[in-house]
Amino acid sequence: MFISFVLFLAITSPPLSASKADQLTLTAGSSVSAKKPDLDVLTSPTDIFSAGFHPVGENAYCFAIWFTEPSHNSSRTIVWMANRDKPVNGRSS
Repeated sequence: MFISFVLFLAITSPPLSASKADQLTLTAGSSVSAKKPDLDVLTSPTDIFSAGFHPVGENAYCFAIWFTEPSHNSSRTIVWMANRDKPVNGRSS
């Protein structure tokens, strides 16, 4: 199921572009962090999907993909979430 979803995103989304100043592009050796969940967000070139660490509890985060709009944390529509039963600690991830 997950692999099918990732393949769907890869096929339907154009390649990442650095043309938008506010769009984070992940390059070899770079990373996103749970320490800055509101800043370390990847956005698809079409602005439909965003990905990053989503808070699931006090200092607990899961990597997730959500619809970009609405952009407020409390009203994100999560499409996919990794390890929802084993979130990571925000201080060390």
